[in-house]
Amino acid sequence: MASTRSFRLLVAQAAAFASFGVAAPAFADHGWRPLTARGSVSFGLHIGVAPPPPPVYMAAPPPAYMAYPAPTVYAPPVAPAPRPGWHTHDGFFMRLQLGGGGLAWGHDDPTNDYLVSGGAGTFRLALGGAVNRHAVLYGEVFTDTAQNPMVRKDGQTFRATGSSTSAVGIGPGLALYSDSNWFLSGSFQLFHLDVDLQGGDGATETIWSSAIGTGWTVSAGKEWWVSENWALGFAGSLFFGSAPDVKDPRQRWQAASAMLSFSATYN
Repeated sequence: MASTRSFRLLVAQAAAFASFGVAAPAFADHGWRPLTARGSVSFGLHIGVAPPPPPVYMAAPPPAYMAYPAPTVYAPPVAPAPRPGWHTHDGFFMRLQLGGGGLAWGHDDPTNDYLVSGGAGTFRLALGGAVNRHAVLYGEVFTDTAQNPMVRKDGQTFRATGSSTSAVGIGPGLALYSDSNWFLSGSFQLFHLDVDLQGGDGATETIWSSAIGTGWTVSAGKEWWVSENWALGFAGSLFFGSAPDVKDPRQRWQAASAMLSFSATYN
């Protein structure tokens, strides 16, 4: 009973001191201390009381960013379509070839030792029209001329200074072109051979000529377009022909030439 009355007395004293904001010192003797929260008084054992846990704070959400639109993707510019006829073999056709090589002609009779040969220049002009973008039909004139040729006769060789010899012909042809402008062409020619002599006054006189014969020319080359319709390049050509003698048609003269030329084509 005495302990109960002592405890009640302690509680009353604590309440009286708490009302004035003063802690009761007598509690320390009994192992008690006043606990105040928000103006009220509570009591708890001083020994074995755990401190309250720290407050838990929620992490702030990340800031919201405005979504930017995806970058605009632009298609590469489209090249304008080429005009009709641009870098195409169509319509009117003209091809000019200038170059050089060698020319030779002689008897087909082995008992008649006669041969004329020498370094030569060539000129070829073809005019025609395109059948399609890969094929062209044309007519061609040509002349292969050797100045101061070498002449071999009856085992003796000498230079015919002041003279020239030529193979001159004309005929139809066909040229085939690839997409990269390589070409192969062939033509059939009627041609003749002649020998010209230059006089002291500079005048040239034809001193011998064969009858009309037949021949073939095969050319191959490559050209590059340099404008809408012009192409420049190179070509190699081979010519073979046979022409009868004027005085004795039973005898025939065999001719051949090989040329490398600059080529210019309008088409």
